[in-house]
Amino acid sequence: MSQNGPQLPPNLIFPPGTDLAPNGIPWEYTAFGYNPSVPASIVAAVIFFVIGLLHAWRTARFRTLYMVPMTVGCFMETVGYIARIFSRNKPNSIPLYATQFGLIVIAPILFAASIYMVLSRIIQHVSPRHSPVRPGLIATVFVGFDIVSFLVQCAGAGVLMGSNDMNIKEIGFKLLIAGLALQVIFFAGFVVLSFIFERRATAAGYNKGGWKKLLYALYFASICVLIRSVFRVVEFSGGFKSEIAKDEKLLYTLDFMMMVLAVSIWLVVHPGPALAGPDADERDGSGAYEMSA
Repeated sequence: MSQNGPQLPPNLIFPPGTDLAPNGIPWEYTAFGYNPSVPASIVAAVIFFVIGLLHAWRTARFRTLYMVPMTVGCFMETVGYIARIFSRNKPNSIPLYATQFGLIVIAPILFAASIYMVLSRIIQHVSPRHSPVRPGLIATVFVGFDIVSFLVQCAGAGVLMGSNDMNIKEIGFKLLIAGLALQVIFFAGFVVLSFIFERRATAAGYNKGGWKKLLYALYFASICVLIRSVFRVVEFSGGFKSEIAKDEKLLYTLDFMMMVLAVSIWLVVHPGPALAGPDADERDGSGAYEMSA
């Protein structure tokens, strides 16, 4: 495959009814391997744009700067799906395809970063001594893990975009899979840490306020991120031309929908009002920690 797309034998005649891409070749020979839905991409771009605007508004209102990565991730998804539309119209453009692919794959790392920082603030707000890890270290450690995962995924995406040699592209695939696998492992450890803290704090009598509802939102978002990450690992393990990679319904069900749910839950249960205000005291007579949003 060249930078301008796959090279087919000259004067090749396709059977009547063959679904041809705008560049005149069957979709199966394009980078997508199928005819991607433009309406679905438009809907996805609009949804993420609206969610991004709402997150930007709430972040400014409650001064929850730790939600900025999630907001930026929403706009990355928006650009990714817009690029997907342009890539569909120019399926012979490898840079366009790589752009939409990279943005959609990497944006969830920013969602995870905000989720890590939310747990850090929940613990600081409720009872730091009941956490296996100091709250100040949680964001540092897990965001650091995310950066490692991000760099590995970026390296894989860069190799895929920068070479047309299939052997080198195979290395890119393996790097992407490794980065996503690391993300799954790190995130699973994060969920376990969250659960341990909840059990300890509950046993100590910290049952008031909005932190429990916020923690349940964190569990929900974390499960969505894990489902999406596992899907991507399985998808990349089979390569671009696998049946999973060519099934667009799976992309919108196990990636798009999971990410929409993961970021939308924080509009319903936002950490700003949940960690401040008249219900900030989480334990009767305990003098629990308070933190402004």
